[in-house]
Amino acid sequence: MRQPQNQTKKRILNILVCYFDSDVSESVTHLYSSIELVVVNASTVHAAVVGKLKEDGIPLQNLISSLSNSAAYMRGTHNGYEAKLRSDAPHLLKIDGDMCHHIHNITREFSTQLDPDNHLARLLDDIHRDFFYSPDIREDFGSICKI
Repeated sequence: MRQPQNQTKKRILNILVCYFDSDVSESVTHLYSSIELVVVNASTVHAAVVGKLKEDGIPLQNLISSLSNSAAYMRGTHNGYEAKLRSDAPHLLKIDGDMCHHIHNITREFSTQLDPDNHLARLLDDIHRDFFYSPDIREDFGSICKI
C-alpha cells in the first residue's frame, strides 16, 4: 500500500506478481495492478485483490503465496488481509516476508560494522552491473569458470 505523499491523499494498492517466465528461463516480478482505495482496511484490500484476480479470470488456486507488509490490517491473524485470503485459498504457502526484511537488515548492519565505508557492497554492485550489462564479460568469465 503506497501511503499518500502529496496533496491528492490517494492511497494506491500496488499488486506485484512473481512468476517463472519460460521465455527467459527465470523468475520475473512485474506490477500486476494498481488500485486506488478510499478506505484502507483488511476487507477493502482483500476485496480489491480477489476482485482483480476474478476480473482477470485468475483462479485463487493459481496462487502459491502472498507477501505483504507488517501493517496490522495486512498481517492480523484473525481479521487481517492475509487471514481473509487464506480462508479463500488455504493452500497458500506461509512465507514470512518480514523475515526476509529482518535478514536483509541484519546483513546490512553486520556488513556496515565490518566495512563502514561500504566498499564491499559497492564492489558487489559493480560486479553485478558488469555481468548484467556486458554479455562479453559474462562470456569471457564463463569460459574461465561456470557460474
